[in-house]
Amino acid sequence: MITTKLATIAVLATVAAAAPTTAAPTTTEVRPFKFSQWVDDIINPDVEALTPEQAVEAYYQSVNATTSTQTGGTKAKRFSVQCYTSEYTRAEVNPAAMCVSSLAALGNGVTYSWSGYAKSVTLCNDIPNVELVAVSGTDGPKVATAQQLAIGGGHIMDACTWGGRTGGLAFEDFNPDIQIYLRRQI
Repeated sequence: MITTKLATIAVLATVAAAAPTTAAPTTTEVRPFKFSQWVDDIINPDVEALTPEQAVEAYYQSVNATTSTQTGGTKAKRFSVQCYTSEYTRAEVNPAAMCVSSLAALGNGVTYSWSGYAKSVTLCNDIPNVELVAVSGTDGPKVATAQQLAIGGGHIMDACTWGGRTGGLAFEDFNPDIQIYLRRQI
């Protein structure tokens, strides 16, 4: 009888020693894809950035892999971005990504200038169905680099991409008198 009790105690001790003492985390955090970070990657010469097609695919993968944990209140959005809701104004995501990518790749050496209230410069005319427009909100000369405008486009895409389309307007920190529009070609 003592041998049976000792054998049972030995088996229980072996099972208890083999059991893990803490649970290992089994979930990994999926971070949403940010177009603005992608623009920063294009600008950074030390980083190999995704192509526009890869960026759009990464965006869709992150959207499909994340779930909303919003329990009420308001979502955090950039205060300086307003999104378009009309499908006639919103551009398709792929051409918009190509536009933003091409501007970011031009670098800070490429500048655009214009002068006067409500005057503008329209970019990405060579890409069908999308345009990025910079408009002055006040009189006087305005100057913006291609990278600054690309960053604005990335912020618009972060806040305003859904349903395969994107578009809106942004006021950027480099010059709040300049409005950046990313939209379907009109």
